[in-house]
Amino acid sequence: MTALIMNEKRVFLTKYSPAYWRVTLNHPPLNVFGPKTIPQLNKIITAIETDAELKVVVFDSAIDGFFMTHYDFLAKVEETTSLDCVNPRTGNRRRK
Repeated sequence: MTALIMNEKRVFLTKYSPAYWRVTLNHPPLNVFGPKTIPQLNKIITAIETDAELKVVVFDSAIDGFFMTHYDFLAKVEETTSLDCVNPRTGNRRRK
């Protein structure tokens, strides 16, 4: 175990008002997405899709020079293909 334990949160939501939210990606050095990042983004996307007051969402990056780059292909396939999905119109859940 290392002396420095990093927070695994990589996708941050800031609600400036009921109508305006900002989603910030922060996974140095290149905002690489993988099995721990995708569920975080999925949770925020679900909130965006189900909020009736929300009008504007701005996506940005905390990493200078990078927005969102590659997917982590070294992750186990089952870790990234078994996300729980909710249809925002019907509320029905299904597994991918």
